[in-house]
Amino acid sequence: MKIKLKYPLILGILLALLLVNTIPVLLLPDRAALTHFSVFPGAVAVLMVIYGLCALIDKHKGNYFLLSNPRGRSLSYNKSYTYKEAYEREFRLSLLIYFGAIPFYFPLIFFGRGYPRVTFGTFAVMLIPQMLLVIPTIREAIQDSKERKRILAERERERIEQERREELGKWK
Repeated sequence: MKIKLKYPLILGILLALLLVNTIPVLLLPDRAALTHFSVFPGAVAVLMVIYGLCALIDKHKGNYFLLSNPRGRSLSYNKSYTYKEAYEREFRLSLLIYFGAIPFYFPLIFFGRGYPRVTFGTFAVMLIPQMLLVIPTIREAIQDSKERKRILAERERERIEQERREELGKWK
């Protein structure tokens, strides 16, 4: 049974992730601090929130959480396929994955000590959801490739069979 991702459920999951990532800040206030190391992960988190809200607003112009979509959304029209249930499921899952990464910036912002660690952590938090969003696209491309190979092999078999029938017809 598949769980239907409704917006209240997504919001609840995101709030739970936010709570889990802010608990260490609340439990360890003497170790949590905003420093100059906090600027980079904080800026990336803010930019991700802004981009995510823009993608949510323009959801009927395409799923802009996925890297494969072109970015000219504000100049384009709403796409008809975006009103279908399959697209809505894909969009909601993408929304959850994308926004689900943002709370993980809080420990980096408040506990980051040292540029290499903070930079690596920021890029890791940014890239992991992108990898999760790309996996279905890769899987779909592999399935399309297999289907294309199957069709080509079937056509080749039909062509060979047709040639064989033509040769038999000539020799009779």
